[in-house]
Amino acid sequence: MRLLLGVLALGCLSASAGAQSTAADKAAAEALFDKGKKQLKNKDFDEACRSLEESQRLDPGVGTLLYLAECYEQSGKTASAWATFREAAALATTAKDTKREKIARGRAERLEAKLAKLVIEVPESVRVEGIQVTRDGDEVGSALWGTSIPVDPGAHAITVTAPGKLEYKSTVDVPANGNITFAVPPLQDAPEAPAPEPPAAAPPPTPAPTPADPMADSGVDTADGSGQRTLGIVVGVVGLLGIGAGSFFGLQASSKSSEADDNCRGSDPTQCNQKGVDLGQEAEDAATLSTIAFGVGALALAGGIVLYATAPSGEATARSKGGRRVARRGSELRVAPAVSPGHAGVFLGGRF
Repeated sequence: MRLLLGVLALGCLSASAGAQSTAADKAAAEALFDKGKKQLKNKDFDEACRSLEESQRLDPGVGTLLYLAECYEQSGKTASAWATFREAAALATTAKDTKREKIARGRAERLEAKLAKLVIEVPESVRVEGIQVTRDGDEVGSALWGTSIPVDPGAHAITVTAPGKLEYKSTVDVPANGNITFAVPPLQDAPEAPAPEPPAAAPPPTPAPTPADPMADSGVDTADGSGQRTLGIVVGVVGLLGIGAGSFFGLQASSKSSEADDNCRGSDPTQCNQKGVDLGQEAEDAATLSTIAFGVGALALAGGIVLYATAPSGEATARSKGGRRVARRGSELRVAPAVSPGHAGVFLGGRF
């Protein structure tokens, strides 16, 4: 051990001939190398190995590899140490550093007898198109299937995947100096993916709500026009009221006009006292209201007559609870002029 560390100390600052590290990388690599040596001396193997690994990545060198292999061996990672010693020997051979080449090869040969090995078997019956095997996340190619591979002692995660198959996972615990064979079992078929559902059809348009028929639940058919006739009667009554109001205001206008004349000079109707002027204005206002009331009333009366006259004729039918139809006489409306000395109007009558 002392001989190895002495040799390493002499060559730790030299990089490989083909290295192309920058000055910054070399400086960082030196700092990590020094840190790793201290951690290794303190037996902090995990941190020491990490520091030396990063130093080797930044500025590869035979000396760093030898220290890293020593760290792996002391931490129990025999396969990693064996592979690193062999790498250091090859690098020393390239650099024509025979002394360190001899040390690296000797250490690698001594470790071979202590290596733990793992064989991953993939039987022909298990091999399907696209099958892939990984160990600790690294792919194990088909050329390595059935081959005894040096591994570090401890637990190793095995994962097997293939198209159309369920993923298989297992853990293999390899003891020191052990030689374990792991056979990949047949993979189970993955469940078929459900067929995509067809796009949902758009819901049919919601029909516009039908206005409620007040006669729908009364048991009486509304197709006989009774509703329209009722409306016509109401409109006609409004028209008669308008005509009546027009007549009232017309009589007031006539009365006011006569009174106004009594307060004006007969020879000159434009010469009136104040009362005559006021009465004349009231007569004009009453005449205007009379004209409006007559117009509205006449239109309403005419509309009511049209509504009533255009309603479907015939007898309404009523439904009994048993569903039978019972005939019923329809409504009647009579409109006639009413004339008497000093009065004129319209007579409205009917049977409902």
